[in-house]
Amino acid sequence: MFYTSKSFTNRLALEEVVKKLKRKRLVHGIVITGSAANKTFGPLSDYDILVVLGVTKVRPRVVVTYIDNRLADMLFTTTKKIKEILKHKQLDFAGDSFEGQVIHWVKNGNILFDRYGLLSSLQKQFKNKNFPRAAEDNYLYGIWHNINYNILQNRRMAKSKDPIYAITVDVRLLYSVVQLFTSYFAFRKIPWRGEKAALRYVRKNDPRFFNTLAKCLKETNRNKKLKLYESLAKLTFPNGKLWPKEATTIVFEPEVRVISKTVKEGLRFWESLIK
Repeated sequence: MFYTSKSFTNRLALEEVVKKLKRKRLVHGIVITGSAANKTFGPLSDYDILVVLGVTKVRPRVVVTYIDNRLADMLFTTTKKIKEILKHKQLDFAGDSFEGQVIHWVKNGNILFDRYGLLSSLQKQFKNKNFPRAAEDNYLYGIWHNINYNILQNRRMAKSKDPIYAITVDVRLLYSVVQLFTSYFAFRKIPWRGEKAALRYVRKNDPRFFNTLAKCLKETNRNKKLKLYESLAKLTFPNGKLWPKEATTIVFEPEVRVISKTVKEGLRFWESLIK
């Protein structure tokens, strides 16, 4: 199951790979996006390529390989999927869905091949339209709860003299800081488009968050890093607040729709079990 094959396109120029793909009747479209489609392309840039296929028994979603000594991230979809997307006159896909990713790549990319003109139609149809909410309320409530819970656990374990507890805090901070970074965009309904695009966004639009994140990543002192992490959490939440002292919270079964009324009823239910 865990197989790879040696890249046979690593010594080929992008133009040659595109030329070979276009010869195949199975290939219906090719789009290049990311830095290769704009002025930010540099020596360390990779290739982001969308390939549209016809009917095939093999159903690839992603191929990671090398082209012209560059890492190549290749996303695959089908003509059938493109036609399904085109039926939506409004951009009613979540920005972080597969359909949303396809639309984003086509909207912002350069179409290198379009056998039936569907990619041009998609690009034109959604050119000036924005994505709706990238994350639903249940998801946002879940990460709000998880982030605050992580803070409580980190505070608790950081007080221990046990070296295993100390290293546990270090490990937790490795993924907790990354969680804050991605959650920042979820709370603001901004679709995730990769680390570089995200960093450019916060550097331009929220330098306080960007600078705090940079300091937190570089900090080696555990206690200072914890404080920076909590400051970053406050900046992640739109209301800038963490759980108050001795707060009681509740998480529901997945099928429960989380709204203010539901949460208040849940907390009252818990209290009724004790009183």
